[in-house]
Amino acid sequence: MTPVLGSVSLSLAAGFGILSIILLSLYIRSDDYRLFLAGRRMAIIVSVLVIIATLVLVKELITSNFDVDYVAHYTSIETPTVYKFTALWAGQSGSLLFWIFILSIYSLITIFQNRNRYHRMMPWVLCVILTVQLFFLILTNFITNPFEPTNADFIVANGLGLNPLLQNLTKAIHPPVLYLGFVGFTIPFAFTVAALLTNEKGSLWVRSIRRWSLVTWLALSSGIMLGGWWAYQELGWGGYWAGIRLKMHLSCLG
Repeated sequence: MTPVLGSVSLSLAAGFGILSIILLSLYIRSDDYRLFLAGRRMAIIVSVLVIIATLVLVKELITSNFDVDYVAHYTSIETPTVYKFTALWAGQSGSLLFWIFILSIYSLITIFQNRNRYHRMMPWVLCVILTVQLFFLILTNFITNPFEPTNADFIVANGLGLNPLLQNLTKAIHPPVLYLGFVGFTIPFAFTVAALLTNEKGSLWVRSIRRWSLVTWLALSSGIMLGGWWAYQELGWGGYWAGIRLKMHLSCLG
């Protein structure tokens, strides 16, 4: 029953996301503040539902519920608990859910930090964030659902377990730190788009996102270093340089 809760939460999040964008768009056209308040509440609900879905998947991973295909693929009974938790971002569907999870936390912080500021910009800021959330929600709902059940024709007594190369504490920390940087740039991007669309000429919003940019840049840079250290630990010097092209691309972003 619990995996169903996660799947339903993702579906509801997508629905509320669409509704929130519609309400915020209507507010931009009509200037009826009640529409903005309703749209903002919907945006909060979207983030809360995503957080619920993520917690459900974490619970399924830790308790080794092999009725969930993702759990059966990336954990086993023998997998240490810490690596059952890190299996959340070991596969595609889990990684995408983890991406929206971080974005949802950032979204909630943005909403509560700016609840009494930037009244002209915030509808656009929320629309941009919700559009990004909705993109990933479509993927996790229709393309690669992390709560997909295992084949009913088989009884899974034990899972495949996590790739031994990923059972490393550095690798456990590396993806979340990297994601904090990648996903965090959504907020400065949303404010920049909003400033362009509202023709905002002031500099207050720039100072507002300065901390976001610094924190995300720091997270991205730290993620690059952790990834390099993991590659050196597990693959050796040659393994590190084999991934140098990716590191260089990330360095350019950082």
